[in-house]
Amino acid sequence: MADFYDQLNDWAESLDDLVDLSADERAQITKAGAEAYQDGLTQITKEKHFQAKEGTIKNSKGEVIGHLADSVILSNKNIDNIKNGDSTVGFNKQHARIARLLNNGWRYESKGKIMTRVGDSFITNSREQLNDQIAEAEMAKAKEILDNK
Repeated sequence: MADFYDQLNDWAESLDDLVDLSADERAQITKAGAEAYQDGLTQITKEKHFQAKEGTIKNSKGEVIGHLADSVILSNKNIDNIKNGDSTVGFNKQHARIARLLNNGWRYESKGKIMTRVGDSFITNSREQLNDQIAEAEMAKAKEILDNK
């Protein structure tokens, strides 16, 4: 039996034949799912990688650098910054590299030895953990839009 997310994707594909959604309506639907993912990713990031520090940390320009979990951002546009009905969730410029390293791990040299820091795949796992919540949010928004048509 297919999981809920696969069933929702099949349902969404069948909707394309029945209803012609505009890019703005698709954007509203994907934004609802993206908001659910943003909330979940923020919470998971706090659980996995929060380190309380006193004071504020500033970069070389004097700008305050927040916690990794505070840098989860949502855009109601695709990765190319075009509004076509897609929504994206990720980390801001200051933290994207850090998030990638924590997720994937890295290699470094210490005292002449190559060391490896294994990533914990928290971003990858969060996508799998939050699929049902994302799908439910998108389905609720799609139902709301279709009821108003």
